[in-house]
Amino acid sequence: MAEEEGIQPSVGPYGLTPVFGTGDVSNSSTPPHSRHLERRRGIEPRTLFRVLKEAGKNAGIPGVNHQVLRRTCSTYMAQITTVKDVQAHLRHTNAKTTLEHYIKSVPESVRVSVESLDSLLKSKAGQTGSSN
Repeated sequence: MAEEEGIQPSVGPYGLTPVFGTGDVSNSSTPPHSRHLERRRGIEPRTLFRVLKEAGKNAGIPGVNHQVLRRTCSTYMAQITTVKDVQAHLRHTNAKTTLEHYIKSVPESVRVSVESLDSLLKSKAGQTGSSN
């Protein structure tokens, strides 16, 4: 359908990437760094924000938005690939931005502690539910 209208999907280093907004930007007053959001038809930003907010609310996680997803994704990606790959995926011109604002390091001791507490709480919940 998009190809019939002359719209080509945006393809980044990791496959298809979502694009927002509509319209021709040839005579746009939109800043250059924002123009990629208008080049092709896609999901409206307000729709994405509404869906994310509702999904977070349903999951019991307040404040879910696109930035939370970007930061979570980049933190997980950093565990399996290079900072340069994460930088490219986020379309940052500077790796410093990626490191300082997106990739959050979780010390191994904290991760092990949280996983141990999680296991303990799950086992206690299972004992309480099955004993009575």
